[in-house]
Parts: sequence; structure tokens; C-alpha cells
Amino acid sequence: DGVVYRGGRAVLHAVETLAGLGDRVSVRYVTNNASRSPADVSAQLQQLGLPAGPESVLTSAQAGARLLASRFPAGTEVLAVGGPGVAAALREFGLVPVDGGRPRAVLQGWGPHVTVEELCRAAIAISRGAMWIATNLDLTLPTADGLVPGNGSLVAAVATATGQRPESVGKPQPAM
Repeated sequence: DGVVYRGGRAVLHAVETLAGLGDRVSVRYVTNNASRSPADVSAQLQQLGLPAGPESVLTSAQAGARLLASRFPAGTEVLAVGGPGVAAALREFGLVPVDGGRPRAVLQGWGPHVTVEELCRAAIAISRGAMWIATNLDLTLPTADGLVPGNGSLVAAVATATGQRPESVGKPQPAM
């Protein structure tokens, strides 16, 4: 988002530059936007004319789920905050996405339909001791219409409510 495409449109010269690399390098598409699955991101890249299968995409939701899977056993319940890509990444790594209850962890990522209710559930779970992972701390997200509040803005609301800070896994953190 913002490097190869902005909203549904390619960034000027991005597609030509990447396509011009040919087989000389292996291209990996890495996004802090946790709202979509790698398959959804690769479909958008393919529509722009780039050869990008889901295996060439890494989302910050996957990085967060991988980190949680290294700390908790398979089947652990994790509060999924964000778009469908967050829950999909948790399932990919053997964790159980939930939207309530008493989860052991919270994975918070951006989503276009994140609600105040979801942020409240996250704050309650974190206050009860759940580990908190943010997919990224980007304050804004570039769209075709301009900048909108990013995951870091949503994280700030939960941090203000809890007095805590999450561990972040998105670019430029080593987990990505």
C-alpha cells in the first residue's frame, strides 16, 4: 500500500519497474496492511499486471500470527481485531481467532470496519493480562482518496485506555 499501489491504482512506474526485473531477482510483496489475505493481495497485484502468487506475499498479520504461534500452543484463542486477514493468519498458524471471551492474546491489525466495540474488547483482554501484538504502528494508511487513520491510530486508542504498549511486528520490525 503506497509503494506498489494506492487503493486500486498502481503507483506511477511501480508496475513497469517490478515487471522489468524479470527473473533476475525474487520479488516478495510485504505489506503492513493486515486487513486482507495474501491471496487477496496477490489477486490485486495480478490485476495490475504483476506476476504475484499468494506465496510471494507476506502480511503483517502473518508475521503477528507466526510470533504468537511461537509463544502459544496450537488451539490457543486469540482476539482478532481488524479485517479478515487477521483471523485468516491466526488460523494459518494453528491459532483460534475469537471475538470475545478470555483470549490469551490480542492480534490487532487494521481493517476498514474496525469498531469501537472491538477496541473495547481488546482493551479489556489486555487489561486482564492478554499478550498484545500490533501488526504495525503506522499512524496513516494511503488510499486512492488520501491518507486515512492507520493501525497505529487504532492502537493508540487501546494504549490510552490500558496504559500499555503492544509489541509491533510490522515493517520495519525484524519479524517482517
